Amino acid sequence: MSGHSKWSTIKRKKETTDQARATVFSKLSRVISIAITDGGGVADPAGNIKLKIAIERARSANMPKSNIDRAIEEAKGKKENLKEVVYEGFGPFGASLIIIVTTDNPNRAISTVKTTLEKSGGKLGSEHSAMYQFTKCAVVEFEKKVNENDVYAFADRAGGIDIESNEDSYYVYIPFEKMGYVSDYLNGLEYKSVDVFYLPKVHISLNSGESDKIDTIVEKLEELPEVDSVYTNHMLVYDK
Repeated sequence: MSGHSKWSTIKRKKETTDQARATVFSKLSRVISIAITDGGGVADPAGNIKLKIAIERARSANMPKSNIDRAIEEAKGKKENLKEVVYEGFGPFGASLIIIVTTDNPNRAISTVKTTLEKSGGKLGSEHSAMYQFTKCAVVEFEKKVNENDVYAFADRAGGIDIESNEDSYYVYIPFEKMGYVSDYLNGLEYKSVDVFYLPKVHISLNSGESDKIDTIVEKLEELPEVDSVYTNHMLVYDK
């Protein structure tokens, strides 16, 4: 298991750039709404694994319990056409992008994403054009105060795909289908956050200037109201 900077880098960027918390919470509320709709209207996370995952994500983003409860109540009985759509795209320097969108109008969403990509030097790809380069998984964060051996034991129990760490936290990547059952593998261990992640199977190495250009594309996409998350396979490794 490697120590590449993946989720930790994205998380730090989100903590510094997601100043508009209301926008973040609005996006998470839509994710909760979709989970209830897709779960046949079941608003109890015990009987709706997708809702359980959505609530975990909201908590990890420090969304207040009152906001979560309100989102669940508002979603009950709604006949919304919200759906999650996954778009695939490409940036310069061989970077691939996975773009997760929550929308009630896919035609509008794809047009907005396509325009944003093209204005930033990227392009929209067709279905499966980039997805094969990623593994959809869950990432579980533990604070560094947790015993390292316990973290590795958790990863072993949960079928860990990869582990990384920085000065503050450990990040354990586990199969996506186990995301709703994280508590079953903890054995008393406390985790800080859990979220969905598209883990690159192979990273492309870019210098700082190239990496900054990809980061700018990602930031512009994530500023779009209907874009939930963006994942890329680039990594800052060297300078030319």
